[in-house]
Amino acid sequence: MYKYIDIINDVDVIQIRSVDVVSIYQNFLKILIIELQEIKDSELFNELTWNNFKRNSGFSLVLNRFIFYLFYYLKDKKYTGKDNKKEQAFLEIIDLFKNDNNFDYIKNQNKELIINKAKEIFKLANIDGSTKDIITLVSEFDILNIESKQKQLNSLYFIFEAFNGCDIPD
Repeated sequence: MYKYIDIINDVDVIQIRSVDVVSIYQNFLKILIIELQEIKDSELFNELTWNNFKRNSGFSLVLNRFIFYLFYYLKDKKYTGKDNKKEQAFLEIIDLFKNDNNFDYIKNQNKELIINKAKEIFKLANIDGSTKDIITLVSEFDILNIESKQKQLNSLYFIFEAFNGCDIPD
């Protein structure tokens, strides 16, 4: 188990280890539960905080839907990181939502383009597990910027399962 500060400080060289992508997804959910405490949109809250993972064979469908709604939420936030490539991809995602702001994942005509651009920001979108995605979400986007949310984040434990090449989500 790791705290956020442990991930930043690369305790146990966790940042370069191959981590099970499902555990990254589950840890994103923990972070978003803290971030979305006051959100009034219950549909968006449910999409970003309920664990819809059932089995590895259907994970890519769950993940794509999650990534779409994650960026639906983040589009109203600022990218505060220093990575120009990620910033450019994020700006393109914002433009894609401006062209089709349909909340419905099924009906949004730009969902595939949004997910492809998200792959330039989070390895998670590529079905790849990296603890660096946790740092990207928390440190490079304008979220968890209230002191009480920071305290909750700092007290949170993250669990990362090792990558198992015999049981790869698709």
